[in-house]
Amino acid sequence: MNTKILAVVAVAIVVIAGIAVAVSMHQSSSRDPVVETGRLLVYGNANNDDYLDDRDLEMVQSIVNGETTWDSEEYPFADANCDGEITSDDVTLIRNIIDGNTCTLYYLEYYESNSSAVVSITYPMKTDSIGIYQYQTGFLVSMLGLWDNVDYADNTTLGYTTAFDTEGINSYGNYSGSMMRTTSGLETFNSSNVDVLILNGYWDDTVVKDGLAAMGSDTQVIKPYCQGTYAISSMLTFGFILGCYDSASEYIAFYDKVMDYLNECLSGLSEEDYVTYYVVNNPTDSGAIKIRSSGSNGTYPDLAWVEMIPGVNLMPNGDNDTYQATRTAEWFLQEENASDYIIISMSSLSAYDNNVETALNTFKEMFSQTQAYSDGNIIGLAYGYFNGLYSPSMLVLLASYLYPDLVDQDYGWELFYEFFEKYHQPGSEGAEVYAGVYRMSTE
Repeated sequence: MNTKILAVVAVAIVVIAGIAVAVSMHQSSSRDPVVETGRLLVYGNANNDDYLDDRDLEMVQSIVNGETTWDSEEYPFADANCDGEITSDDVTLIRNIIDGNTCTLYYLEYYESNSSAVVSITYPMKTDSIGIYQYQTGFLVSMLGLWDNVDYADNTTLGYTTAFDTEGINSYGNYSGSMMRTTSGLETFNSSNVDVLILNGYWDDTVVKDGLAAMGSDTQVIKPYCQGTYAISSMLTFGFILGCYDSASEYIAFYDKVMDYLNECLSGLSEEDYVTYYVVNNPTDSGAIKIRSSGSNGTYPDLAWVEMIPGVNLMPNGDNDTYQATRTAEWFLQEENASDYIIISMSSLSAYDNNVETALNTFKEMFSQTQAYSDGNIIGLAYGYFNGLYSPSMLVLLASYLYPDLVDQDYGWELFYEFFEKYHQPGSEGAEVYAGVYRMSTE
């Protein structure tokens, strides 16, 4: 990773650490104080706030004029054309971006959890026809109000009938990170002839970009990383890139409201009052339980979101170098491994009629001897909706189980329904069944 990327990652650490900043949504002519959030990862956003506007133009012009010295580590995005220096060319490019003139726009793209790269697209991006390749990117497109422009999607995305209206959308076939790099995969993408192909942020998309270019395709390829807390910067960055900045800003405002409320409720806790917890995936038939952690491979997306709640202490999973370790129920019975809460992040809910509460109580016998079960502190939620863009809808609700005397559960449900009504295609009716947060019954 080069020094420029390292500098940008440092700027974006606000997002990774989960520090929310209250920012009022304004037009570029506003003179509200600049709040450096590090969330809009577009080169030209010179002052690191949530906007690319005249203030960035003024800042870069002052550097060109010699009135200000450029701190490339603190303000890497001031170098709009990514050539390593600040010149009048950067001023011209920022003006073109603001005015919506055709130009090359550079931005920071995350992949493989902690890696990143500077990439470019032709801006403004045409979005009349969109291809989706992974359901989290489908969430992004839907929340930005572009779902009606989706013409192709992979079968996993098309299978999310609780989230998407998939009628009339063509299929790319089964989702596969390796398939999309094959000749047949590239031919499938090319034949769809979409304006923009949106891939999963897990994968390096160089092969796809180069392959489509070699075929003479005009399709632009982007890959927002929409899992974990990276989802926040991805929403704002790709909302800007896709021409849906206002919709992205509204989403960010909801997220900031959630974090402001949690910080207000829980920031006064002393460390000795912090609850301890595990995040585990639903157990297998053989009794294996996968415990999330933070390790050399990064942090599991659902765990990253739980860590956004102030005043929580993650219990170690017994393997400090991996982000997931496999244990059995007996492991939780050892005194040194006991925790206040066990949060079960459940996948494959279709086997339980897409019902979180039904699935959660299926695992009662396995956890019935733990202290967390005795205290009524085993909580369940759906991994598919708590690993990225939907997570803010459930944070207050989850926190209300962890700190019932400090966080209002009714307000948690109110926020949940508000979010689903605004951002979920079928609306909020019935959403609590497949995306709510529940406590395991002890009866």
